[in-house]
Amino acid sequence: MQVQQELEQQRQKLERVAGKVQGASEEHRNVKGGDQQTVEETVFRTEALRDTSNSVLYTLGQLSREFPEITDALNKMLQKAELQVPSRPPSRIAHAAELPEGAEGEMQELGY
Repeated sequence: MQVQQELEQQRQKLERVAGKVQGASEEHRNVKGGDQQTVEETVFRTEALRDTSNSVLYTLGQLSREFPEITDALNKMLQKAELQVPSRPPSRIAHAAELPEGAEGEMQELGY
């Protein structure tokens, strides 16, 4: 029951933040004078995707250490996809310094 409540809380937070991101994107596009995704948005989304991928890969590496029976299969899949598990955990602190003013609260709201 508690897991369901936490999941619902996270879903609500995600919806709020997604709405804020959508609003900021629309405002940014208006300033740039267009309605298509801008270069800055593409860069931002690319960085976010890379960060998420690294987090997932690092977590898979941690799981592999905890459950050695999955190590061989995981390594084969990673090799096939030409991916590597990062040796260090992704740093959220480094990214916090790059955030625009006021974004820290939104990141904290998401649990970062």
